[in-house]
Amino acid sequence: MLSLSNIIGFAGVAANTVWPLFRSRATMLVAQAGGATAFGVHYLLLGANTAALLLLVAGLQALAAIPLGKRPGFRLVYLATIPAIAAIMALSWQGPASLFASLGLATISLGRYQTRIIPFRA
Repeated sequence: MLSLSNIIGFAGVAANTVWPLFRSRATMLVAQAGGATAFGVHYLLLGANTAALLLLVAGLQALAAIPLGKRPGFRLVYLATIPAIAAIMALSWQGPASLFASLGLATISLGRYQTRIIPFRA
């Protein structure tokens, strides 16, 4: 039986599967933000608070990464999302899963910081 959280999770999987297929970096980032939002709601419904909060940051971070290529001064706004990852981990600690989720998002953050398409996709 499909629950609401599973349906929303499937939407997140779909968004995270198709984003590399888009041509423009901005469209890819919007798709990533949509996937992060879907997964954030999915994990919120499951009661996984650290994951839900980190995915909220991931969605906002994806949107904040859009102007990086055209407005280099916006890099500071983007980089300000990095300490939020550590803060969420500390404030919602649920064991090693919190650490690994935070490290995963920090790694993804490096990818989103790329402004050229090929390094961004990689």
